[in-house]
Amino acid sequence: MIKKILFGIAFVASVVACTDDYKDWASPQVIAQPDQVSFGKGSISTVDVIKFADFAEDQTTVKVCGITAPTTTDASFVREDRYVITLGGKTFDLAADGTISKDDFVNYVYATYGKAPSERAFDATVSTWFSNGSTTVKTTSDVFQVKALPVAPFIDEAYYITGDFAGWNKEGALALTHLGDGNVYDNPEFQIVLKTTAANQYWKIIPKNNYEGDFWKTGEDGVVGVAVDGDTSMEGLLTTDNPQAGKIEEEGIYRITINMMEYTYKIEKLNFTEYIYVPGNAQGWAPASAAALHSPNFDGIYTGYVYLDGGFKFTKERSWDGGEYNWSNFIEVPDFLNNGAGTDTNIYCDDPGLYYLTVDAASGKITGEKINNMNLVGDFNGWNNADDAMQMTWDAANLCYTITGVAVTANGWKFTANNAWDINLGSNDSVEPSTILNDLVGGGKNIGVAGSTIKLYPCRTNSDKIYCTVE
Repeated sequence: MIKKILFGIAFVASVVACTDDYKDWASPQVIAQPDQVSFGKGSISTVDVIKFADFAEDQTTVKVCGITAPTTTDASFVREDRYVITLGGKTFDLAADGTISKDDFVNYVYATYGKAPSERAFDATVSTWFSNGSTTVKTTSDVFQVKALPVAPFIDEAYYITGDFAGWNKEGALALTHLGDGNVYDNPEFQIVLKTTAANQYWKIIPKNNYEGDFWKTGEDGVVGVAVDGDTSMEGLLTTDNPQAGKIEEEGIYRITINMMEYTYKIEKLNFTEYIYVPGNAQGWAPASAAALHSPNFDGIYTGYVYLDGGFKFTKERSWDGGEYNWSNFIEVPDFLNNGAGTDTNIYCDDPGLYYLTVDAASGKITGEKINNMNLVGDFNGWNNADDAMQMTWDAANLCYTITGVAVTANGWKFTANNAWDINLGSNDSVEPSTILNDLVGGGKNIGVAGSTIKLYPCRTNSDKIYCTVE
């Protein structure tokens, strides 16, 4: 279907050497004032919706309109051999046949509206120029519309993985995390870290609409799998056409990432160290003496205490040689962390202090809490974790908490943070009260060593363990 928009033109201009723009064809804005001229008739023909799905693989241009060139009855004015089209707020070079660069057009549609497969419309005008050698006049058409329809596969708002390790049902299905913010067509990747405890574990992907309705529904918006049943490839293509189950051959911890725009998957087996370290501005950027975070299950989830002040990183060894985790490795961080000015890869903390961090290196997430106070609590004070008299003093030089003149008993006591039980430390033992002081863990057993001067070293800077001394 072709529609025409006339270039209707009649204006008066004085002869002054200049070039300027105007936007209303019926009343052109001209600074130079030549003799009165008539330009005759021209028109713009609109085109049907431009469907990205119809683009040929080797296509380089796209037709956005048809042009019948305006003319002039004044032989002294000659039209320059160029056109431009303004789409929304951006201007592109336009060929005489009404085509522009396909890549420019596609990128502009994506930048303006995203990649969702919905019809989009832009207000548009076409402009050209006439000149008599001393005066140049820009003529602009009336407004018309250019419409586009991006092509994309169905992408749901959320995805789940099911399989031998998840019961093949809704109750056991595991949710993937959407990577990035906003529209899934602009950020189409989803990810999960999971653990398999047996070999040859089969899997499939379930979209949200299946999870909330018919779990095993197939079709373009249904179950997602691979083309060949039992495919053990660690990366490849996904399909909704007779989807089969992929297979993970070895037990272990895996990160699975799916890209639902490309319909691809990638499976990575994760091998994590027991500790990571936190060199940074607060301690001179020295991994050898940095605080250590511990992952007792070797699953990439590290916890521990660290004093932060400005920039820092995580290293996989007590040196710079074993690899790092930087700002770009994380998709979620707490509010007290940022990337500074964004000019380097460091992570920054602008509120100096001791923090308890949980770093999920597999999923790229950090959570944490600032330690505002550390208390002794136990049988000796009725297990009152908000007892101000039992608040310890932070020794910044030695990275430890100290308290003197107390009377902890062998009947049992612990350390608690922020007047609550959420963060507490006790002995890594199977019995309590325990006499183990050189290996303290979160939620550990009550300590059964009496004394009056207590020092707690929570940062693992000179030991792989959190420990305390009692005198």
